[in-house]
Amino acid sequence: MKLSLRWIFDHIDGDWKKVDIVDLVDKFNKITAEIEGYEKFELDLAHFSLVILRSLEARDRQGERGDCSVTAYSPEWDKEITLSGRQDIKEGKLYLVKKEGDGVKWASLVDFGCPKDGLVSAVHVKDSEINGDWKKEFEWEDYIIEVDNKSITHRPDMWGHRGFAREVAAILGLPFIRDEDEFLKKLPVRQYQGYESNKDDSEFFIKVQNPEVGKRFSGVYVKSVENRSSSLWMASRLMRVGSRPIDFIVDVTNYVMLDTSQPMHAFDVDKLSQKVIEPRFAKSGEKLVLLDDSEIELTQKDYVITDGKKVVALAGVMGGKHSGIDDSTKSLFIESANFDAATIRNSAIRVKNRTEASSRFEKSLDPNQNIFGIFRLLKLFDDENIVYSSEEQILSVGPETDDLEIIISHEFIEKRLGAQVTSEFIKNVFDKLEFEHEEWGESQEYEYRLFVPTFRSTKDVTLKIDLVEEIGRFFGYENTDFVLPKKGTQPYDFSRVLCPRKLKKLLSFGIKMREVRNYSFYDESFLAKLNWEPKDYIPVANPVSENWKKLVTSLVPHLIKNVVNNVAKYDQLRFFEWARVWSCKDNLANPNDRTEKRTLSGIFYDKKIDFYCAKSWVNSIFELLSMQVSWEKVDLVKIKENYPWFFPYQTACIKCNGHMVGYAGKLDPAFVPDLFEGDAFAFELDGEFLLDYKPETKKLTPISKYPEVARDVSMFVSLSVTVAQVTDLIKSSSEKIKMAYLVDFFQKDDWKDKKSLTFRFIMQDYNKTLEKDEVDLIYNLVVSALQNVGADIR
Repeated sequence: MKLSLRWIFDHIDGDWKKVDIVDLVDKFNKITAEIEGYEKFELDLAHFSLVILRSLEARDRQGERGDCSVTAYSPEWDKEITLSGRQDIKEGKLYLVKKEGDGVKWASLVDFGCPKDGLVSAVHVKDSEINGDWKKEFEWEDYIIEVDNKSITHRPDMWGHRGFAREVAAILGLPFIRDEDEFLKKLPVRQYQGYESNKDDSEFFIKVQNPEVGKRFSGVYVKSVENRSSSLWMASRLMRVGSRPIDFIVDVTNYVMLDTSQPMHAFDVDKLSQKVIEPRFAKSGEKLVLLDDSEIELTQKDYVITDGKKVVALAGVMGGKHSGIDDSTKSLFIESANFDAATIRNSAIRVKNRTEASSRFEKSLDPNQNIFGIFRLLKLFDDENIVYSSEEQILSVGPETDDLEIIISHEFIEKRLGAQVTSEFIKNVFDKLEFEHEEWGESQEYEYRLFVPTFRSTKDVTLKIDLVEEIGRFFGYENTDFVLPKKGTQPYDFSRVLCPRKLKKLLSFGIKMREVRNYSFYDESFLAKLNWEPKDYIPVANPVSENWKKLVTSLVPHLIKNVVNNVAKYDQLRFFEWARVWSCKDNLANPNDRTEKRTLSGIFYDKKIDFYCAKSWVNSIFELLSMQVSWEKVDLVKIKENYPWFFPYQTACIKCNGHMVGYAGKLDPAFVPDLFEGDAFAFELDGEFLLDYKPETKKLTPISKYPEVARDVSMFVSLSVTVAQVTDLIKSSSEKIKMAYLVDFFQKDDWKDKKSLTFRFIMQDYNKTLEKDEVDLIYNLVVSALQNVGADIR
C-alpha cells in the first residue's frame, strides 16, 4: 500500500518538510509495522501546462477520436498546440500536456508517479488558475511511503491516511488533528436500530437482508449534482499513491476511501429501477456486469446490493456498470456500509477481482466509520464548490457499536512487560492512541479503566495483554532488561503416573491376566441377555446407535461379555480393564450430580475357582501398593440392588482405613445362567483411591542380632471369628511378637459352628536372646487372649 507523506500531514499539526524520513521509517519499523521502502516524488512543473481542447479533426471516415489530431490552446504558453488523438477527449475540457524535446504530448499517469498505463484524464482548476497559477499551490514535492500490507493486516484503522497519521503523530510526538470540523460536514443522521428504514423518512428506502453480513448500511440521497472533471490536486494525490483519476464523483469516493479507509460507492439514481437499496445474498445464476466490463455469474454465497429488482453491485468489491457514474449523471445515492470480512474476501477471490475496497473490508473495518465517510465526502463537495442538493439527513440502518471497556492494573502491565514504567508514560501512550481512560489508586497500585475506540477494538485491541503490547512498543522492547524468565519448579509426584503401569504389569505378568479395552457405552443387546437394566446411568444426548446409548456405570458386565465371547475356545480365562465409569445419582439435569472416576476391574473364569485363591490374587494388588485392607461382609440388600452379578454369600467388600475400596467375589450363577458353564470370580476397585493412596512412610529398622523364636498354636473357634481378628489378637498380646500368620485351617460338617485354625507367631527381642521362661510367658499370654474370645486351645 502506498501513502503520501504530504497527505498524511493533512491530519497532523506539523510541517512534513521538517520530518527526517529515514528516522521516521526506522521508528515506524520498530514500533508499528514494516515500511518496505520510500521514494521522493519531484515534478518539474516547467514542463507541464494546462490546455483547453478547442477542436477535433477527423482523419478517417468513421471519425474515431483515437485516430485524429486535436487542437488545444495553452493560456500559460499563449499558443495553440496540435496533439495526437485520444479516446476520452472532449471539447472545452482541460487537459495536462508535457513538453518533450521539441514537441508536446499528453501527460501520462507515469509522469505523476502512478505505475499504471494511460493518460491523465480531464482535470479541473479555478478559472483564475488556468494561466499557470495552478502551479503555485500544486504539490510538486512529496515522499511516497510503501507499507507491507501483511504487516498491517491486524490494523484496519491504518488502511487510510488519517489512521496512518494517528500512528505517525504518536511516534513523532506531534499533535494529531482531532478537530473533525476541518474534515467533515455533519448532517443529521436518522439512525434505525433495526435493518430497515422508514419509507416516510426519505425518498429512498433501505432494507438490509442477512444482517450478519450487511452489519451497518448508511446512505444519502443527492437529488441533483454537478459532475465535472477531476480536481487537479485530488487527481495528483490519487496518482501518486497508484490510483487512476476518472471524474470528480468517482474520484471523491476513492479519495475518501484512501483518506479514511472507508470504501464508498455512488449509484446513478436515474439508472435504478426504483428508489430502493436492498442488500441481500445473490440468487444462484444471477449475472452482473462490473465496472471493468467483466461479466460474473453470482452464487448464493455472494452478497450483492440491489435496487429491489435487479443486482446493481457486488457488495464490498465493485459496482455494476449499468448503475455507474458517467457524464450524464444528475443525481446520486451514496452508500457507505460495513460488511462481513470473510464474505467479501470469498467473493473477491472467487471472481478473481480483489479491489482496493475488498482489501479493506476483509480486514474488519470499524463498524461506526461508515457515517464518518459520508461526512468526509460531503465536506469535499463543499470545499470544491460542487453544485449539489441533498436530503437533509443521512439514513443509517443497523446498531452502532460501543467502545470496548477494559480494566487493567499497573502491576499487570509491569509484570507482563518485564520493566518498570511510570503511570505518566502509560497515560501519555493512551492519550496518543485516543484511548479514553481514567485511573485510581496510589503509586504502583494504579488501575486504569480504558475505553478502546471501535477503530482499534474491532479486531486489534480486545484483551488486557493487547494494551500491554501497545505500551511496550512505545516503551521500546530494547529498553527492557534482557533477563531470562524464572520459572519455579516443584517436585512432582509421579505416583499417579506410575501406579497404573505397576498395576498393569502385575496383572499381566504376575497373575497372567489379559488387558481388554471395551466400549464406554453399554451394549444394549448384551444387557438384554443379562436381563439387567443399569441404575443411575447418564444417557447419551446423540447416540451413534440405539445399541450404544448409556455410559457404563460398571466394567464388570462387559468383562462378562468378554468371557462369553471366548469361553468356547478356552477352559480358563483371566481379563482385566482399567477405564472410566460414569454415574448420576439424583438429578440428571444437575451437572454436580454427575461423577466420573477410574475403575480397575477383573474377572477369573475356570471350571472351578477357589474363593481364597482368587482372594490372594486380588490381595497381591494391595501388597504392591503397600495397602492394608480388610475383607468384610457385604450388605445383602445393597449388593443385590447395585451389583447383582455378585453372589452375596461369597462376596466381600474391601476396605482400607474405613474407606470402601471395592467389591470382590464369585459371580451369581443365577445372573448368568445360560451364558457359560463354569465358575467365575470378579472384582471392581476404586481406581481413584488406588491412585491417591499414600502408604505410610517406611522406616529403616535394624535387624536384630538375636535369634527369632517360633511357636504354633491350634484352636477351635466359632465360624464367626475371622482370621484377621485372630491375627490382630495374637500380635497385640506382646510387643515382642513381630509376626503372626495362618498355617492351616480345617472344617467338618460334624463341628457345626466350629472350625480348626493353626497359627504361627514369631517372637524376638532386639536386646537379648529370649529365654525359655520368657517364651512360655508370651505363649501363655497368647492362649489367654484367645480364650477370652471363646477359643478352645488344642
